[in-house]
Amino acid sequence: MMQAELIVIDSETGGLDPDRDSLLSISLVAWSRHAISEGIELLIGEQVIETKAESMAINRLDLGKIRSEGIEPSDAVERLEHFVRTFVPASERAVLAGHNVSFDIGFLKRLYRLAGRDYSRVFSHRSFDTASVLRFLRLSQLADLPDDSSDAAFAYFKVLPPAELRHSALGDAMATAMLITRLVELGVAVAPHKYAVSERLAKNP
Repeated sequence: MMQAELIVIDSETGGLDPDRDSLLSISLVAWSRHAISEGIELLIGEQVIETKAESMAINRLDLGKIRSEGIEPSDAVERLEHFVRTFVPASERAVLAGHNVSFDIGFLKRLYRLAGRDYSRVFSHRSFDTASVLRFLRLSQLADLPDDSSDAAFAYFKVLPPAELRHSALGDAMATAMLITRLVELGVAVAPHKYAVSERLAKNP
């Protein structure tokens, strides 16, 4: 069984505010430099579901299906933690990764609050954000990207999630995991043609 270096997260929500809007679906994918796992995707049935029309137009989720098939927050947390512990030892806390990952972390923390569980027992305070990496690539002129969006990154790095899964939690988590692999491959390709970091710092104290 692979040991994950990152757990990639994506969520679909009823709005933008994790203090007010509901988490509707969430997906996790385990990532390492050598493999990407199959993911887990859960529909979340909060007791009271709060949504906004503009968010529902993007995520295309069926609220009727959420109400009938969504699982309670406590059950969702149990299943997510089982997934994480399949790939991350119990002695370690998982590092979450995603695109604008703080958004998804905010809603995962909402899920933990609703379940009455301790988020920090399982997940690290550290995270990995592909949007920040894309911004660095643009600033350093290592990639000619028009912006820091996931759509721009998927097109540039030829990451092609199935159209039917785009803007689903599982589809976007899988695509983001593939994007991380492309970013690592870019770093490996560029590194031999540059001074080592220590050498460059020595030249510019």
